[in-house]
Amino acid sequence: MDPDGTNRHLLFSEGPAYGDGQANWSPDGSRVIFRRCNNAKEECSIYTIKPDGHGLTQITQPSQNAKGNNADVKPEFSPDGKTISFSSFNRGGVQNGIYLMGAHGLEAVTAFDVLRKRARDSRRRVADVAAEVIDRAPGSRAGPDPAGD
Repeated sequence: MDPDGTNRHLLFSEGPAYGDGQANWSPDGSRVIFRRCNNAKEECSIYTIKPDGHGLTQITQPSQNAKGNNADVKPEFSPDGKTISFSSFNRGGVQNGIYLMGAHGLEAVTAFDVLRKRARDSRRRVADVAAEVIDRAPGSRAGPDPAGD
């Protein structure tokens, strides 16, 4: 499918062993990012694929934990396409967290770790850095509400 929704076609079919979903386009339209769950292992990982169905690439690897039930879900590209965010359950001893990583699969870190590093580097409180990041996010209303709400 093209980014405008035309030319829909099946990218690939892996059979009933996998559950694919939660797909999103990269900002430049060159890749689709999605989560793939291995139902038998109770694991989900993040993958990308080209719109023509070629170049299937696993971005995240299941965390090595005793239960083997790591779930990386809800992937999205950053507006510049350099970073992805995703939610993960049971990754690295964290029951539920939001993670950031390079779009090509570099080490995943929690969003809180990124905020904490920015705060340390700028000698500010984590809450202040988080508020600044939220204010700059696409679709946010930066500055005071003119209606006073």
